[in-house]
Amino acid sequence: MLKDQVAAYEKRIKNLETFRDKFFALKRSYDRYTDLHATMSTKVETLIANSDHQQSEDLSRLLETIKGEKQRLEQELDLVGQEITTILSECEGEGREFRGRKQARSLKKQLDHVKEVIARQKSQICELMHRVEAGQIDAKTQNELKDQLQRIMTENAELVTALEVLQNEYDLLKKELSDMAACRATAEHKFTMETRTLREELMTLKQEHNQLVTEHAELEEQYLRLYEETRSAPAD
Repeated sequence: MLKDQVAAYEKRIKNLETFRDKFFALKRSYDRYTDLHATMSTKVETLIANSDHQQSEDLSRLLETIKGEKQRLEQELDLVGQEITTILSECEGEGREFRGRKQARSLKKQLDHVKEVIARQKSQICELMHRVEAGQIDAKTQNELKDQLQRIMTENAELVTALEVLQNEYDLLKKELSDMAACRATAEHKFTMETRTLREELMTLKQEHNQLVTEHAELEEQYLRLYEETRSAPAD
């Protein structure tokens, strides 16, 4: 029994560590994305300053939209981080119930939101790339921007992959914790039933003991009475 509990605990720790590693991988992926986005924004802003009025307006509109989506992505990832912090804290808390269903719905919702933002941004970056290709831009600047935008799209795809891996790892972790909770519930029920049985047996033994004490006292009283009667009886 103890061996099984130790094995289950070690398995939970292993899953927890894997889950944490996937989360850090997700953050590293986003850090690379942030660096690429900053470089791309600088290049596009330089391009806007050197473009004609119409092209500048189009590029400015697209860049602002992409920046807005980046802010939304940051907010959504912050919420994912909060959910993961809650999950890890709850998993590490010995003797606490794991609210798997609620946490699963919440984390899945946040991950879906992140994917939606990335999908919208992909569309916007494709449009920006089209504008760059169609614009009156020298070949060097155009190639640099296209390369930067392509790298961002690649990083977005890796970010989505990291999110999916994170979700899969969480599903595994949730299953392990649910299995452990079920085993614990079964063990607690068994312990409760065994304790109840022992109490009932103890109560029965106590009653039997009291009955024996009473019977012994009655026999002792009868013996003393007979003894006194025998002593007081006149001799023949």
